[in-house]
Amino acid sequence: MPIDKVKELADGRIFTGRQALKIGLVDKLGDFYDAVDIAAEEAGIKDKPVLKYYTTPNPFSVLFGSGTKSNLEGMGLEILRLLCIPHKYIQLLAEVVLHN
Repeated sequence: MPIDKVKELADGRIFTGRQALKIGLVDKLGDFYDAVDIAAEEAGIKDKPVLKYYTTPNPFSVLFGSGTKSNLEGMGLEILRLLCIPHKYIQLLAEVVLHN
């Protein structure tokens, strides 16, 4: 796409899939699996691609799941600071968890 066309379109608007197809922002419409199949084809993958899904643990399962002591030591209690727990409670929790 020519840079002039990009500048004309890149003004913060949101386009539907059909609009994006009509103005040349996308080559075709499809879903996630269509995109995976096209990417696999472009990458030269002959078989059906294997998808791996990863989950992001929430802060509470990180803190209070198995291995709590090592998790807290490894994170240096940074997650507690991010959760905006008052400093006094961070110190108390650190003493209880890290020194037991």
